[in-house]
Amino acid sequence: MNIKQQSDESLWSYLACFSEESLQIPHLMDQVTIIVFIHGFKSGTFNMELCRDYYATLNGLWLW
Repeated sequence: MNIKQQSDESLWSYLACFSEESLQIPHLMDQVTIIVFIHGFKSGTFNMELCRDYYATLNGLWLW
């Protein structure tokens, strides 16, 4: 899974693409999903905030 947020892409668009792609992979582990999700963001404050905190589950990340 290699999804990257484009420089002109909105966060909502990136989330939609990421969700659609991740649903295609059976038995995808939360930790792998979180790492790929965070590393796909374009550089910025939001990305740095997510990288600063550790999320063990997707539920924890979504509740951030």
